[in-house]
Amino acid sequence: MSDRRKRKKRYARQSLAVLTAALLLGAAAAVFYGITLFYGEKAPESTSENNTSEELFYEELVNKYSKEYSVPQNIIYAVMRVESAFDPDAVSHAGAVGLMQLIPSTFEWLCSVTGEEYLRERLFDPEINIKYGTMFLSRLYSQYGDWQLVHAAYNAGQGNVNKWLSDERYSENGNLTSIPFAETRAYIEKVEYYKEHYKSIYEQKGW
Repeated sequence: MSDRRKRKKRYARQSLAVLTAALLLGAAAAVFYGITLFYGEKAPESTSENNTSEELFYEELVNKYSKEYSVPQNIIYAVMRVESAFDPDAVSHAGAVGLMQLIPSTFEWLCSVTGEEYLRERLFDPEINIKYGTMFLSRLYSQYGDWQLVHAAYNAGQGNVNKWLSDERYSENGNLTSIPFAETRAYIEKVEYYKEHYKSIYEQKGW
């Protein structure tokens, strides 16, 4: 075999090896990117303690406080997914903390209701955060009787929602017809999407 043909075969083998390595790296990057895209900056660890079913992180705690405060599981999951992507260490630019992104002042108020000790650091405990986040959702529902209003108040604050409800530009007959905050509109849209997503998961489980 001539030197020229040998060089061509060697070059072809080298090119195939480089192409194979590139494809493997690309596949690994795609998997990582997909996980990051779905869960946000930090995906929760898959442990038997808090991942009892696909995508149902902290299921035992969610079921427990769903029953205690009469808030559907899919709503708790939707709020956690949109608020923190299931990161118990999340802290927002506004100071909201943990899985359900509770504002410390709201947590302090709720602690005064339950009689439990208020310490901001307790919000990093998944059980405390889920308990008080669900309790807050329950109290908002008792006030408004409408889940979209609850989600608006959870994101924008009760003061803003009450102002919108009393303003004819944004409401009619006690119902919001429009929301002036783009962030809150987008928030409600995301929560509604994930409510349906987690509802379908629970339906598949036969609950």
